Amino acid sequence: MHHSGRFLNLGSRCYLSGGVSYFDYCTEDEMSMIEINEMAKQINLKNVIGFYYSKRGINDCNDLVLMQHDSDAMNLVNFVDQTRVIAVYVEHKDLDAISSQYVETSIEGSMDNLPNIDEPLGYVGDIDDISEHSNEELGYPTDMNPTQDFDMHAILKDPLDVVDSLMDTNDSGGSDGQSVGDDSHHSDFLVDSEFESDDDRLFDDNVDSDVEWGGLSKSSEQNKEQDRRRCTRKFQSELPPEKNNSKDQFIHNGYPVFNPKLDMDDPKFQVGLCFPNTDSFRLAVIQHSILHGRDIKFPKNDKDRVQVKCKHKSCPWKIFASQIQGEATLQIKTLHAVHECTRKEKVTSANSRWLAKKYEDKIRTDPNWPVDSMMIVMQKDCKLLFSKKQMYRAKYKVKEMSTGSSAEQYGLLWRYAAEIVKTNPGTTIRIKTKPVDDELRFKRIYICWASLKHGFLDGCRPIIFLDGCHLKTSYGGILLSAVGIDANNGIYPFAYAVVEKEKEESWLWFIELFKKDLNIINCGKWTIMSDKQKGLINAVELLMPNCEHRFCVMHLYYNFKIAHKGLALKDILWKAARASRIVDFERVMR
Repeated sequence: MHHSGRFLNLGSRCYLSGGVSYFDYCTEDEMSMIEINEMAKQINLKNVIGFYYSKRGINDCNDLVLMQHDSDAMNLVNFVDQTRVIAVYVEHKDLDAISSQYVETSIEGSMDNLPNIDEPLGYVGDIDDISEHSNEELGYPTDMNPTQDFDMHAILKDPLDVVDSLMDTNDSGGSDGQSVGDDSHHSDFLVDSEFESDDDRLFDDNVDSDVEWGGLSKSSEQNKEQDRRRCTRKFQSELPPEKNNSKDQFIHNGYPVFNPKLDMDDPKFQVGLCFPNTDSFRLAVIQHSILHGRDIKFPKNDKDRVQVKCKHKSCPWKIFASQIQGEATLQIKTLHAVHECTRKEKVTSANSRWLAKKYEDKIRTDPNWPVDSMMIVMQKDCKLLFSKKQMYRAKYKVKEMSTGSSAEQYGLLWRYAAEIVKTNPGTTIRIKTKPVDDELRFKRIYICWASLKHGFLDGCRPIIFLDGCHLKTSYGGILLSAVGIDANNGIYPFAYAVVEKEKEESWLWFIELFKKDLNIINCGKWTIMSDKQKGLINAVELLMPNCEHRFCVMHLYYNFKIAHKGLALKDILWKAARASRIVDFERVMR
């Protein structure tokens, strides 16, 4: 920070400085005008009008930016060069009141980012104006040649004392004949002498003299990488505090705050640690229990107080946390953090719900993950023992989390039916409910798709296969289906229903609906094939009495083999079933 000086326009703008102070360990995330003012206070600067930084480098005063707001200070980091140094220039109101004593110190503080001054700043005349005055007017000895070179790079202890700069000649004491107004040998900017020596030392330490220049390609790549890192730093500095990975951000009234994103993997408890709510505290304690293989219990567990103890009777480990008065913050008040019990192979907290949350992504990626492989991986990761039942439950819970529970899906049936009718006009959907505790619960659903119905009537033979099967869900039920045969002898389902049980009433309801959809009036030309389920036989006789009703040989064989075992009888049964003439059938049956 250049201070106690003023700006001069000597062909190009420069800063006649009375002192330079250095601030190390500056953090870009904390840079603001408060930090800049704090730096000025630490070196006792007074009568400060403004702070400026240069876009062109640490020693160039020609493209200055005035810092007025925090956003200006944050932009400062975008112009820090590879040496990680940037110069800040201080403009003072009353320079005469400022002490001319040279100040140079190194202070730990915060440093990082910063608008543009297009018009020249105020200055004390051009150098040509100075050369026009006599030696007596300027105050230096009359025997001194005013055209002698002076070093604008030197730091002036008194920025108003131009005489010292004019008397600062080269070691030989001679003159090279240049006029004072000719600044061809001067730099366009102010360079601190310590910076020059530091640059020389950095050059000697980091540049190899025997290495040849290899072109601009590598430099271009380095510039691209530098720009990318600079953009990344700028983006990260603009993030809200809770998204920065700095634990110093999580302080509440002088007490540390538990951050689930950073601390949940291995929770560390201490007296005074604050939690946003009781749920996050319970999760942290459960994670600690599983990670260290200790079983715990919650003697007190409500929204205001939570007490946790180790289940082992002789173990003194315990934590008590309660809400801070007047706040919705839970704080640890009592802690005994040492376990005196041994590690266990099974922990109650490591249940299927916890496993489902921990391995949710992996199970979703591989829904067919074998249970045995799951158990091996989870036991190795957690250093605990699990059962196969826990593996099945964990997979089921992950499925519920991804697709929703069965109860939620039943609740969406009416929307599903409305969408089908909207996108497939002519489709028949019937939903039947029953009252339970003043609420309507699902009982049955029937669906006959319009396109399948028209395809069956136009291109399939008049034969219908009826059958039912059990649904393996938590709510159970029976799936009834009506299937035809297409021109390629392939199955052609056109109607199905979900009912509570396979009984005569449910079959009557199903057959009556698809009979109406197919507009079956003359049953004589239709053939029904089914198993010998008693309720189905009665329903067909009542609703389609004139149709041909035949039975599936496969179902007959399942009942036949119970009392008649052996391959010989099986072959005879199938030959009789395939006989297309009475003579052939009787010959097989002999």
